[in-house]
Amino acid sequence: MNAGEPFVRDTGVVDRDNPWPGLASFRERDQAFFHGREGAIQVLLELVMRERVSVLYGASGLGKTSLIQAGLFPRARARDLFPVRLRLDFARPSALIEQIYGALAREAQEHHVEAPERTGGTLWEFFYRKTSLWWNERHRLLTPLLVFDQFEEMFTIGRRTPEGTAAARAFLEELRGLALGFPPVDVRARVDANPEEALQYSLTRGPVRMLFSFREDYLAEFTELRELFPSIGEHDFRLLPMSTADGLRVILEPGRHLVSEPVARRIVEIIAADRPTRRRAANDLPVDPTLLSVFCRELNNERRRLHEEQISGELLKDAQIRILDNFYLRSIAGLDPRVQIFIEDELVLPDSSERNSAAEEVALRKPGITRDTLDELIDRRLLRRDERDGPARIELAHDVLIDPVRRSGELRRAREAEQHASREAAEKFEELQRARRQRFLLMLSIAGAFALIFGVIAAVSAFIA
Repeated sequence: MNAGEPFVRDTGVVDRDNPWPGLASFRERDQAFFHGREGAIQVLLELVMRERVSVLYGASGLGKTSLIQAGLFPRARARDLFPVRLRLDFARPSALIEQIYGALAREAQEHHVEAPERTGGTLWEFFYRKTSLWWNERHRLLTPLLVFDQFEEMFTIGRRTPEGTAAARAFLEELRGLALGFPPVDVRARVDANPEEALQYSLTRGPVRMLFSFREDYLAEFTELRELFPSIGEHDFRLLPMSTADGLRVILEPGRHLVSEPVARRIVEIIAADRPTRRRAANDLPVDPTLLSVFCRELNNERRRLHEEQISGELLKDAQIRILDNFYLRSIAGLDPRVQIFIEDELVLPDSSERNSAAEEVALRKPGITRDTLDELIDRRLLRRDERDGPARIELAHDVLIDPVRRSGELRRAREAEQHASREAAEKFEELQRARRQRFLLMLSIAGAFALIFGVIAAVSAFIA
């Protein structure tokens, strides 16, 4: 693959013959293939069943969306919740409420839920009206669970303009009233003026629950939610990397017919968050589930291409370098070529098997590097943003990416050196040709001069004679 080719996202569709989605998230329909997060699913389910407002956060690449869709949602439905995943488009700040209504309508139709009629007004009026009831096909009353996934986008996309900032603040205030049961100011004024209208609403039940999911990098910004929802800090769940045992379940539970346990263990060792050369017990290494899924999918695609029944140890050994190299090249595909130079020259320490990091504000001053580019590379799981110790720093998402980046950099620099040598040779050749042309012209000039002199002499001699 050429780094200049456009990035093509794998759809991530899973089945028995390819049970790992790669960079894509597991969907609710993929629950039979989703493993390794059993404990997290139970904790999160108990949290949303118990609390009106709760929080899920964790580092990028830990599979929060997969946990929500394939882990939480099926179990929440079995407990008479009506879960709706919302990834709001904060670039349209005036349409945030409409996006919620639209998602509710689509999910109700897809899951055959009888939804209440929308009669206008605020979200609070819609949910707290006594006639706002949700029924499933078994005639059981449901409680909507609004899951705001990737909510950190409110602090990025949603705050790019003054209008967006004001709309985001008003939106949070409306969610606060919805969660805590506080009617909006205009509704309170209307009810005060007409007390009979209060009979339309029920404040004795919590008609809706909310779960906010966001990247741990934005934990500081999330303090704004704590100001609006005082108890939110007590009702959060931090998603951590998988253990080695969890990683083995990810491979073997859906794919035991495709890979043996010894090969699965070797795959987990390769993907473990610390490099295998470090002196730590193999069963003590955290596992990045997204990178594990990418590696398994790529490896399985190689197996299918070769028409082999299982992923063998030999195939793993032969394909490991190629898989990671291809992943790196796909990750930078279609981007400004100077992005590749920045990654290969700045994010790997020279003559070392260690990652380097660059301050984000410094990286943004590099040629070809923009904030959107960094966000895209983070989304593609090539880079990560580290904000634990002050200003944000950019680094490779994983140690296993060091070697592919180094190999690509060495090839690029070799090509650049070859091109430089070719240019130098061409320039020397051209310089030599110019020198030859100049000598030839000089000789022609001298010959012409002599010819002229001899001509003059001959003419004078003839005249005298």
